[in-house]
Amino acid sequence: CAAAWRQGGRIGLVREALAQIADAVVVTAAAVCRRDRSGLAITGRARGTRRLVKGVRTRTMVDDVSRSVRRLLAQPAPVLGAVAMLALAIGVTTAMFSLVDTLLVRPVPFPEADRLYNVQMMGPHGGPSTISAGVFRTWRANPGFDRVEGMSRTAFLIGEGATLSTESGVFVSPGLLEMLGARPVAGRLFTADEGRAGRDDRVLVSEGVWRSRLGADPTAIGGAIVVDGSRLTLVGVLPDDFRFPEWDTTIWRPLEFLELPPSQAGRQPEAIVRVAPGVPHHDAMTSATRAAHEIESSLPDDYWAWSDTLASPYRGAYARAAGPVLGAGAGVA
Repeated sequence: CAAAWRQGGRIGLVREALAQIADAVVVTAAAVCRRDRSGLAITGRARGTRRLVKGVRTRTMVDDVSRSVRRLLAQPAPVLGAVAMLALAIGVTTAMFSLVDTLLVRPVPFPEADRLYNVQMMGPHGGPSTISAGVFRTWRANPGFDRVEGMSRTAFLIGEGATLSTESGVFVSPGLLEMLGARPVAGRLFTADEGRAGRDDRVLVSEGVWRSRLGADPTAIGGAIVVDGSRLTLVGVLPDDFRFPEWDTTIWRPLEFLELPPSQAGRQPEAIVRVAPGVPHHDAMTSATRAAHEIESSLPDDYWAWSDTLASPYRGAYARAAGPVLGAGAGVA
């Protein structure tokens, strides 16, 4: 070993140690195979070699660590920058995996989601459209559907003066949120009689709006909040993880689409239906299309004729709505 150190320094010593290890392994293996007494002595010699190499390896590791620490203290900025970038990359990647798991891998967070469909009518030129009150009423009586509720997406101006801002919102039939299993963190959901003329001045907000606008004050429930210039009664707060129908929806207002108040005359819904248990969704949609055509046949000749129904599983609509969120996360990454 001393000769190896003089000839090649540390590298020569390591090479010599590795050579002795190889010799020891070969001799030890032979001794074990022969099962003779000399193997004990050989094994002892091999153990001594291993201790020597282990000591050299430990000293080398200590020297490398010491050298690295000295370089870090001398020029900390590049090393700390690299560590920060690595930590940021790990954090963003973890967040993206969490989003994908929550939005796309786990089941849609609505009860009986496999029977939920977003149903629209197809116009004569192929584009989807909302449905008329007559079709909506007929579908509610269709035995192929367990529940039929409606929604109409929009945007609301919330607040007044310097606090005025635009929020994504939606008009919903009073029973829709209950059908989707929404659970308010404060207050309640809409009742069956809300959304009609004289009872359409109710509103639900997201937990984020409740915190930012009202300081998460429980006594604000039952009080007034200004939406589109009108003072509406806040009846409840929905949790931030309830994202319907879009991921940025923060305002929900009730609207009975079969008894529209004058201020909402002409507003037509998209239908959110739950297919009846045991009924294939294709049969339910065929029956719905037939019923819509019967309604259509009683309308004037110049009325826009429907050609078919467009039924999208709400699972797919939920995943598509998550696209902007995933896109934003990918942009950050």
